[in-house]
Amino acid sequence: MNLTFALMVLSLLCVKGLFAVVFHSGSVCAPAGSAVFLESKCSYTGWIFQSWKLRRNNTESVADPRKDSRYRYSKYKDIVDWCYLHIHGLKETDAGIYYMTCIYREGHTRFTLKSPSEFTVDVTDLQVCVDSDRVTEGQNVTLTCKTSGPLKQTFIWFKNGLRLDLSYSGDQLHVSVVSREDSGPYSCALKHFETFPSAEMLLDVTQ
Repeated sequence: MNLTFALMVLSLLCVKGLFAVVFHSGSVCAPAGSAVFLESKCSYTGWIFQSWKLRRNNTESVADPRKDSRYRYSKYKDIVDWCYLHIHGLKETDAGIYYMTCIYREGHTRFTLKSPSEFTVDVTDLQVCVDSDRVTEGQNVTLTCKTSGPLKQTFIWFKNGLRLDLSYSGDQLHVSVVSREDSGPYSCALKHFETFPSAEMLLDVTQ
């Protein structure tokens, strides 16, 4: 299975009032400003967690909570091997490939191991666009949720701040034979990140 879409949502966690989605290895596409938990483990007995690292534009750096308070390390008290990287207030500069490193000491020798689990994190802004500059009653209108992230995403649509009950979850919202009742502010969000929708776009249907 292609890791790009081998994404599993484990659970929703709340840390100090901030909700975040926990991901296993794969790809994560999240809106700017949101939060994610990345989960990995040291798979070998005796190895202990060292740090999380970010590879971006062929440059590696440590995701260090001491230097950036938006990073936070955590782990289950009763499951020592499982470690998390919590990133909140996501920025475009957080995009890249994350992985965990572990260390093992034997006498005065220290070995470093890279976890096989990697996370490709894309940080995107969302924008709703309409396919017509002027919308009149009777037209067929398409609203598009534009994103800079991977194309295969699940989208949620809102009108007047309320989630629309739709039978599909694509990046386009098709409104057939529009009327004045279809006027109003529309926005979109990525699944699991419904509290971080796009800015509202006002659809004004005229006669």
